[in-house]
Amino acid sequence: MSAADVDYDGCDELIYGALAIDNDGKPMYSTGLGHGDAQHVGDLDTSRPGLEVYSCHEETQAKYSFEMRDARTGEILVGGEQMGSDNGRGTSDDIDPRYPGCEGWSAAGILTAADGTVISAKYTMPANFLCYWDGDLGREVQDNIYISKWNPEKEKVETIFTASGCTSVNGTKANPSLTADLFGDWREEVMYPLKDGSAVENLHHHYTDKLQNSYTYARHSIQNARCIPKTTVTISLRT
Repeated sequence: MSAADVDYDGCDELIYGALAIDNDGKPMYSTGLGHGDAQHVGDLDTSRPGLEVYSCHEETQAKYSFEMRDARTGEILVGGEQMGSDNGRGTSDDIDPRYPGCEGWSAAGILTAADGTVISAKYTMPANFLCYWDGDLGREVQDNIYISKWNPEKEKVETIFTASGCTSVNGTKANPSLTADLFGDWREEVMYPLKDGSAVENLHHHYTDKLQNSYTYARHSIQNARCIPKTTVTISLRT
């Protein structure tokens, strides 16, 4: 589920898979494309007004295996042909400086530009998570304990950081415990549990210049880390 002000009324709406819910609790639209395990909402296509949603779909009966749509109206802007299999991973952000806006890719194996241009159908890259890590203006790819960078010439990602001695969480989704800019330096830090479960490690880079790639990293152990209890929110839709 994602929250974003898709109709610019000053209130956030909820994007729940194929469904968009207005801030008054009423449905805005449903694409009818069914369930998907991943989605990204933002100004993905900078050439058009408003926000977009990039989503993958697990339903093999759905028209598309992945798509990008207008976040306010649900209009499909880019649709990837049905691959006939569970497409359970999808990601979108600006990883390729050759193309404006955000690129999108999924377990279907097709990397597209924001306008639908197919960049590659033979790349090697996880479609799991993202991180602003190495000091440039693009986003890096995060999967398990690895942070990687897309190499357009080789059509693959190259590992630039490994959280040695740590482990990921959330099963096959293999996420860190947290990815966030914790120190206000416009770069993101990542937190992982140690393999033995004795602590959580906070891994980050220190930069002399935000737009340079030279860096060192520091590691901090947070002993006896406390977990935040889960809160369940129930939404009742009434038309």
